[in-house]
Amino acid sequence: MNSIVSKFKLNLRLTWTKRVWHSLWFRLIALYIVLVGITLLIFSIYFYFQLQQHEQDTLDANLEAATLQIIPSIDLDNGPPHFRNAINPNDSNGDSPKDLHDKGYFIRLFGAQGQVVESTNQLNLEIPVKTPFKSGYSTVPSVDNKTNWRIYSQELVWRTPRSAVPQQLVGWIQVGWPTFLTFDALTDAYKPLLLAIPLVLLLAGLGGWFLASQVLGPIISITRTARAISSTDLAGRIGETGTTTEIERLATTFNDMLDRLQAAFERERRFTADASHELRTPLTALKGRIEVSLGQPRSQADYVDTLKDLNTEVDRLIRLSNALLNLSRIDQQHQSWPSDNIDLTDLLDSIVETMQPLAESKNIALTGQLAPGLNISGNFDQLTRLFINLVDNALKYTQPGGKVTVSLKETGQFARIEVIDNGEGIPKEYLPHLFERFYRVQPDRTSTNGGAGLGLAISYEIARWHHGKIMVESKVTEGTVVSVYLPLKT
Repeated sequence: MNSIVSKFKLNLRLTWTKRVWHSLWFRLIALYIVLVGITLLIFSIYFYFQLQQHEQDTLDANLEAATLQIIPSIDLDNGPPHFRNAINPNDSNGDSPKDLHDKGYFIRLFGAQGQVVESTNQLNLEIPVKTPFKSGYSTVPSVDNKTNWRIYSQELVWRTPRSAVPQQLVGWIQVGWPTFLTFDALTDAYKPLLLAIPLVLLLAGLGGWFLASQVLGPIISITRTARAISSTDLAGRIGETGTTTEIERLATTFNDMLDRLQAAFERERRFTADASHELRTPLTALKGRIEVSLGQPRSQADYVDTLKDLNTEVDRLIRLSNALLNLSRIDQQHQSWPSDNIDLTDLLDSIVETMQPLAESKNIALTGQLAPGLNISGNFDQLTRLFINLVDNALKYTQPGGKVTVSLKETGQFARIEVIDNGEGIPKEYLPHLFERFYRVQPDRTSTNGGAGLGLAISYEIARWHHGKIMVESKVTEGTVVSVYLPLKT
């Protein structure tokens, strides 16, 4: 039992560790700490070498200055170079070899042949002599390799104006300093920086946590909102995040997307309900007429009348099905309609001619006022359906003796097509809804003219697919103007 519990705890710990490791929150904080740590390490290394170089430059300057202080105390006139006065412990002269000796410098004088004449070394460490001598700086290890010495070497020259030789090398002087005294102090100066690194990384972790909360907090809120949204509930929205502009834009974009999705779902639900209603009416009528006909024997003439009525309802179903299929194809955006060069003048002229018999049967004057030579790029079949829908609608709601005019003119970069009638007109409150699917002006809702409220919706989608727009203007008792704007072919 204990082994099972232990195994469960281990699996739980591993699962938690894996989730933490794969958490963007954790990785963002860890990345921030690593970047700060690398930056701090690079800066520390750079700072150390710069400080080391500075200390060495200071040491070299001090060695050269000490050499210049000692040279006046050297006798160059009487034999090999030597100090005029022996190194006296009671000598208080700050420039004397004794003072430099007490500070830790080592001083060594050589003759012209390289022999050591005098030497002082407070540390009593044997320092090897490297020949030939060269003016300048060098680093020399002591014989026991316990420390290194930074040494400055300079030649000693005897000058006399009476001599045929203007100057003569009489020896060398070396002044040195043990490097451990300098670099031990350097290490002591560097230790506080090393001790500060963990504190800086801790502060970086806290800063990373704060930044992660500022950046990821709103994203977590967006995630929760997205999880709470379903196809049946699209009302959830993201509130003000109060963070950066980028997160605000993300939240606004997400809310806009939800608005579009909600509107699309509502349209689909309304469309499904309306389609069901429109299909149920003719189907119920068909069902009723069939049941009545089967209820009792009837004459042949009655059966013929019944079949005619059934045929009318079937025609209505076919029109409705074709309209629904058309809308479905337009909505899917998968159908690639072929696009051709369309002469609008010829197209509209042929439509006016095609619809002329229907207009004459209703005693309506149908005329065309078409500007010549206007071409657009579009699909011939869909444009034909668009304009036939508009003309048929105008004829349907125009009283006998009325007039319908199809107009074509150029307006800027667009061709403007107007279908004008002097029929009943449409009340102002209904105009914004005319292009909604299955929408019909309320007084016509129960009419028997066969309309399903899809003609203008289809026309709107066809115009939109052709990068155009469609508008309606109407006044009650005066008539209606439907305007279609389509971009001209350039």
